[in-house]
Amino acid sequence: MSPAHPPRAFLHVGLPKTGTSYLQSLAWANLPELREQGLVVVPDPGPTAQGRPGAEVMLAARGRLKPERDALTAGEVLDRLAAEVADADEADVLLSQEQLAGCTRKQVRALLERFGDREVHVVVTARALSRQVPSAWQERVKTRSTVAFEDFLVAVRDRTEDAKGFWRNQDLPAALARWGHTLPAGQVHLVTVPPESGTDELAARFFGVLGVAHLRLQAAETRSNTSLGAVQAELLRRVNLALGDRLPKPRLGYDRVGRWFLADKFLAAQGGPPPLMPTWTEEWCDRLAQEWTATIREAGYDVRGDLTDLLPDAGHFAGAEADVDDQALLDSALRALADVLAFRHDELATIDALHARVAELEARLAEQVSARESSRPGTSRALSRWRGRR
Repeated sequence: MSPAHPPRAFLHVGLPKTGTSYLQSLAWANLPELREQGLVVVPDPGPTAQGRPGAEVMLAARGRLKPERDALTAGEVLDRLAAEVADADEADVLLSQEQLAGCTRKQVRALLERFGDREVHVVVTARALSRQVPSAWQERVKTRSTVAFEDFLVAVRDRTEDAKGFWRNQDLPAALARWGHTLPAGQVHLVTVPPESGTDELAARFFGVLGVAHLRLQAAETRSNTSLGAVQAELLRRVNLALGDRLPKPRLGYDRVGRWFLADKFLAAQGGPPPLMPTWTEEWCDRLAQEWTATIREAGYDVRGDLTDLLPDAGHFAGAEADVDDQALLDSALRALADVLAFRHDELATIDALHARVAELEARLAEQVSARESSRPGTSRALSRWRGRR
């Protein structure tokens, strides 16, 4: 029996920090079930890839692959994507990568060409700007930024050059327009994030667009994309300052120790209230949200959820300034240092145990070789040479 619709391609392109990690983890944990329902995730995330293939597609699409870091060229990555799309045959396909939101129109057209004759649908998840700005600042800090929260807020409000990257990824009407400029409005889907942490409702909205019965999906262990408290984010920013010119490139060193080790492993574990917008930004956030919702209504996009989810809430704002108390920073730093010491102690114990195991295996091998020396005259010399290379 032929499908009720032509094969479709769903491109979930962001926005960043809108529940994308949760939705991706849910999809990756249910690949067989999604395939059973007629949806194939591309590129194949594999059992342990944790989104790297999708990130490669984003970097290729946006011209950000680096020869010193990346094994494949942009053309090779996108050719591989096109091959996986073709292999899906009559099934729908889903590509989900939140940084695709920042693609230019030219980059959008080039990427859409890789999906052949499929009916393309763009899916954008979004939430209130007053929640996005603090999250975006924190993400910048976790990728080596040293810009203070207050300075970041001013740059965002004034749309200065320093905030160009923020607006490229977070200007919702602009992102919808860039991704939807060649598509009917009904094939551009805006999924609003519930104002409370309603992940079940978000999943229902998102997978409803894809035609997937989300209640048949198994819960997933959410991929790590941890958030920091206001104190911990400011502490990390000051650590970045203290680094000076060391570890200058996130993808070539800092991510491994600054983001995944210090921030996500130790600082995130401390908890604490998140950064909130100072009250002087409240009127600006409200005005911009009203403008955005009016633009979206006029465009006629398919909205899943409620556009009021994009409006700021009084709980997103606190105090006249965005400063963090120095004593709180000291307490957080001391706790992090203590945790790092304890972690290093356990790590060294594991290393010592592994060294002991290696020594034990070497001794056992030496005994076995020695027992055969009489029957294999060349073995003793070979063993001596092997030991000399250790």
